[in-house]
Amino acid sequence: VQTMPKRPGHPPMASAPSAVGKPGEDPDHEGARFVSKAQPVSISEALDAVPFGRWHALHLARQVIAWAVFAISNDATPYLFPALRRDLHADDAGLAHFASAFPLGCLVGAAASTWLVDSMGRKAVVMVAAPVASFLHLFMLVKWSLSFLLLLRVVQGAAWTVAMNALSIWYVEFLPTRRRGPLMAAVSLGWPIGRGIVILVAGATGDAWRPLLLIGSAGFALLAVSMYQAHESPRFLLSQGSETMARRVLGQMHASSGGRKDGAPERLCLGDVAVDKVGLVLATHDYELVRGLIGTNAQASPLDSRASLALLLGTYRALLIFSIVVYGTLAVATVLIDNWGPGIFQKLMSPGEVGLPHRILMLFNVGDLFGIVLSIVLADRIGRRGSFVIGFFVEGTFLFMMSCSRSWFGPDQAAHAAMAFGFSFSACRCFGWEAASFWTLEAFGTDVRGMAFGISTAMMRLFSVVSLEVSGGLIHDLTPEACLRTFAGILAIGGAVSLFLMPKEGRAAVA
Repeated sequence: VQTMPKRPGHPPMASAPSAVGKPGEDPDHEGARFVSKAQPVSISEALDAVPFGRWHALHLARQVIAWAVFAISNDATPYLFPALRRDLHADDAGLAHFASAFPLGCLVGAAASTWLVDSMGRKAVVMVAAPVASFLHLFMLVKWSLSFLLLLRVVQGAAWTVAMNALSIWYVEFLPTRRRGPLMAAVSLGWPIGRGIVILVAGATGDAWRPLLLIGSAGFALLAVSMYQAHESPRFLLSQGSETMARRVLGQMHASSGGRKDGAPERLCLGDVAVDKVGLVLATHDYELVRGLIGTNAQASPLDSRASLALLLGTYRALLIFSIVVYGTLAVATVLIDNWGPGIFQKLMSPGEVGLPHRILMLFNVGDLFGIVLSIVLADRIGRRGSFVIGFFVEGTFLFMMSCSRSWFGPDQAAHAAMAFGFSFSACRCFGWEAASFWTLEAFGTDVRGMAFGISTAMMRLFSVVSLEVSGGLIHDLTPEACLRTFAGILAIGGAVSLFLMPKEGRAAVA
């Protein structure tokens, strides 16, 4: 049976003669050896041994498309404002309510996904939530009253978040350790693609709202079809005691990427050692090690919701608080920029124009795409700490410089300077989010990862709702410069927390 390179701290695994080669002979993929079937390997080692190839490319492509679909639904909000004013006579308070309706639904969805993702499974949750979100987009096409549209937008946000949280965990649980950073960073390419589609459609249709809803509905239908053909996470299957199914998924991944059939992971022994799961977690803080050691001779039941919550509030309490604060500051800055930014940029750079500045917004979207490409290259080199610096401090600095463009430059150069600073701050936006996602998904174990991620995102959405409701009555009375400096200040607070208040237990995740 083929096994993987040992993890640090594990005793070396003795080699045994292979049925297909001499003792110690390397098979066709990197660093693996053939050993006795009695030797257990962890699920992380099994995933690391899958040859990097076609399967991983398709896995990434599916997630990029999913992120584009999520972006279309989320980032359509400010492009619906003109139509809401025109067709439903919404005032500033009505627009604030509409903007906060989606994160309010996300709050409900995050609370629901805390339990759903770890109990139903990652794939099953998406297969329910995606069709619901698609239907809600179609249902909103009817010219309802503003109040009913707010209700539909709340439910839509809930389905959106349940699907997104499940997909986030599902995606990362397939990734090999060595290439996890670039593969996670590459997913974000889908976001500016989706936002670009929104900007193009809004510009071509005069900010009409029905085409945007149709595109959102079609996107979630495509996502449901895509996930129907996908596998469930082998980590989740193993955590539920389904070792046979986990080995089957690993075998199909291995075959799809061109691995040798005679050494395929269907024959891997994913652990024969009986352990006390909770006791070892509390002693070592390494839940992946615990889960990887549980095999056919010790089919212990997975942690239930109460045990997972107790573990989070006990062993992982400091990590959970830190995750909530970092996600909260990122969310407040992001929702304010995403929802009120288009109007602020219009006042700052093209005050004489009617309607949103679609070309300027597309330029900033290209900056976001450029930043994501940079993060794919730099994420593992600069570490989580370096990404936090760029995503908080550097982005905030460019926002502050953008707010000073009219006072630093003459009338002819101010707009161009603001565009340059806007492009630069947009290129920094993905770094903070990716660092927070990396850190959260790497700092928590499999059985509590879904709950930790759900609680963090639920609190993040709560902060978003409050910030949008409060800012809705103030943003139109402030100058563009004051708004941008406020955004920069929020990012500075998040940067200080991420660099100086990180719990000791979580610092390994930023290495």
